[in-house]
Amino acid sequence: MLDIFASRWATNCEAIAPRTMSGPAPHFTDDPRPKQADEFFGGVQGKRILELGPMEAAHTWKLEQLGAREIVAVEANAEALLKCLIVKELSGLKNATFLYGDLLKFLETRPIGFDCIFCSGVLYHMVDPVKLIELMTTVSDKIFVWTHFVRIDHKEDLSRGPGNLVPHKVIKGSVTYDYFVGNYGDRRIGQFLGGNEDTCAWMTLDGIKTAFAQYGFDDFNLIYLEENHVNGPAVTFGTRRKQL
Repeated sequence: MLDIFASRWATNCEAIAPRTMSGPAPHFTDDPRPKQADEFFGGVQGKRILELGPMEAAHTWKLEQLGAREIVAVEANAEALLKCLIVKELSGLKNATFLYGDLLKFLETRPIGFDCIFCSGVLYHMVDPVKLIELMTTVSDKIFVWTHFVRIDHKEDLSRGPGNLVPHKVIKGSVTYDYFVGNYGDRRIGQFLGGNEDTCAWMTLDGIKTAFAQYGFDDFNLIYLEENHVNGPAVTFGTRRKQL
């Protein structure tokens, strides 16, 4: 089944399909993010998790291994969704449901009953990342995020996203944000792992923190900062709704 997308996998799938050829990234075995989320959430055991952008379901698999009661994973990239379904079949995932569609439209339905949100590799693919942040805060009180970001004082960051990132000002309520907009070009070529739009907007780390605080999430827990990531600075963090 992996051969359906031969040479197009990002993830090494040998953990669930031994002696097979897939991708280079050890997301099933050596990726720390599911465990980091488990610690931030106070354990995922028995919890119902909303996963945004499962990509190739390695994080989904690990969250189930850690004891999640249910994982609803929403994927906007059609090829990625099909890879998730292949992984579900090969790995025997039992507590995961994969949905295909626009993440914002899904969140706008105000789905209920999620204990937490796992959002890895998604925010920097959005045309309007603050909109995604706003909608996530309406669905759960605990959110785990991994994302790339831009450092304004490092011009080289602008060339590490898709194309050359171009700065724009965006107003949300009373707050002005810096968006750095890039263009993917032809999304049909190679291992395209982004969303369903031709453009995206990266933010500064301070901008991301400000956006969560604007919508009531001012408990910001920095978990890991990777300023020398090959694809641009990256950050792992958890955030909670402000307790009144």
